[in-house]
Amino acid sequence: MRGMAMFLAAAFLITGAQAGEDRVEADKLALAKVQDLIGQWKGGGKPAQGDAWSETFEWAWAFEDGRALLAMKTADGKFFKDAKLVAGDAADAFTLTATAADGSAQTYAGAINRFKDLELVNAQAGEGQPARITLSLLARGKRLTVLYERKLPGGADKFGKLAEVGATKQGSGFGKNANANVCVVTGGEGTIAVEYKGKTYYVCCTGCKQAFLDNPEKEIAGHEKRKAAEAAKK
Repeated sequence: MRGMAMFLAAAFLITGAQAGEDRVEADKLALAKVQDLIGQWKGGGKPAQGDAWSETFEWAWAFEDGRALLAMKTADGKFFKDAKLVAGDAADAFTLTATAADGSAQTYAGAINRFKDLELVNAQAGEGQPARITLSLLARGKRLTVLYERKLPGGADKFGKLAEVGATKQGSGFGKNANANVCVVTGGEGTIAVEYKGKTYYVCCTGCKQAFLDNPEKEIAGHEKRKAAEAAKK
């Protein structure tokens, strides 16, 4: 009986680990649609009324609690200090949890709209907080605009412009050829070289670099599996 119990416990752990890996891979696939957010951005904001400001921020992959997600941090953001973007259960659905400039926690939910922009709404947004955020990637992911809107009276779908941020990805190199290297962790554009057993691989951000260093064999195996799946589709 003890042997059977140990066997079942081991099987449960293996099944749980596999389920966790499957969830991470599903997250990577879902977030790949917005992974052009990855990188360091520099730009400026213009409110509907008032003075403009400068802003820098960075998006990177993060791996927490058995999930893959995109994390944003900034030292001079007008509305937020940081944020995390997680894929939802439905196709093209996402949830953004953010720390507002005043320290409060804010949650937004939404999806990729018909214009292929990421549109997120917080029905509980307070006075002065954005109730709707729309992220638009332009110029093949080298430019980003973030539209912040406030809630207007008269209906759930009534919004007015609060401010807009326009930013350029640092090191994007307009006019240059696209980087042919692929991130071994997520399949995005690889910009950071990492070494393992004498071979060079590439990752797209510091989050992916840490994931690779933590378990290179796992990430390389996942990379090869994705390549095989893509080749089978052709």
